Amino acid sequence: VLDTRRATTITNGRGASIATVEHVLAALSLVGVDNVLIEIDGGEAPILDGSAMGWIEAIERAGLRRLAAPRCALRVMSPVEVVDGDRFIRAEPADGRLFDVAIEFEAAAIGAQRISLDIDNAADRRRVASARTFCRLSDVEPMLALGLSVGGSLQNAVVVDGDRVLNPDGLRDPCEFALHKALDLIGDLA
Repeated sequence: VLDTRRATTITNGRGASIATVEHVLAALSLVGVDNVLIEIDGGEAPILDGSAMGWIEAIERAGLRRLAAPRCALRVMSPVEVVDGDRFIRAEPADGRLFDVAIEFEAAAIGAQRISLDIDNAADRRRVASARTFCRLSDVEPMLALGLSVGGSLQNAVVVDGDRVLNPDGLRDPCEFALHKALDLIGDLA
């Protein structure tokens, strides 16, 4: 992992890197793909609509097949916790792929949200897959100054300003902000 400012950028250590991989990696994880070759022409994975749904639909159109390759899976055998200031992540042993995500933002439109998901459940998987990335309007200029989110728009991100969601169609889910943080986490873990 090379960078995690606003998106995840990975590198092969020989100078080749790709940014914004978390949505495509989340899509692959959500549909059960753990062995794939991806070729991308450019420095960033396409953002599509800001969610993982477009990736999932493309994977489903292409189809899946079982390979004669060994599977490598991470199994949490005892609790693990990482704390960074007021943020933390904790993994505990569990049967299945269960996520409990809580967020709290000062922007009133986002506020505090908490969701619990079983991503092996089709309805939960669909909710998390369709959740779009989001930002505050006040973050747009600083991101552009860093060369980030250059193609960002209301078509591929939820933008909030204080207590208002600026997207004309509003949110896809009342918990879309926490769902998207879960989506990013799934992609980063993948």
